[in-house]
Amino acid sequence: MHKLYLDANILYDIVDNKRPFHKEAELIFSLAENNKLQIFTSIINPVFLNYSLMKIIRNRQKVLTMICEISKLLSLVEINQQIYYSALNNGYSDFEDDIQYYSALSVKDISAIITNNKKDFIKSLIPLLTPGEFLKKFPL
Repeated sequence: MHKLYLDANILYDIVDNKRPFHKEAELIFSLAENNKLQIFTSIINPVFLNYSLMKIIRNRQKVLTMICEISKLLSLVEINQQIYYSALNNGYSDFEDDIQYYSALSVKDISAIITNNKKDFIKSLIPLLTPGEFLKKFPL
């Protein structure tokens, strides 16, 4: 079974049907719902999502309902000291991207990082795929 690490932008895709990768993100979540793959993300990503959605929707209950729905399918990766300090001392230009990368690296047998911004992970030892690339490369 594929284990995918979802970058924060994929969570935004799933809740916003106007984003370019929304349909592909929906398909990935659907595959996870049908136990065809496992999806992981950093525990900070639903927090980021909450913050952003509250600025737009301004309805706490609606935002929490949305986050709870997608979180049911996610395995949340905790940020421990090893992830934190590895990210802090890495060469990426964005600390948040470093946290994403080292969170993904901590998942045993991770298949790929799914992201819309592959350029954010240039040094990645983990395969990088957009949602569409994953769906074409690994039809399930």
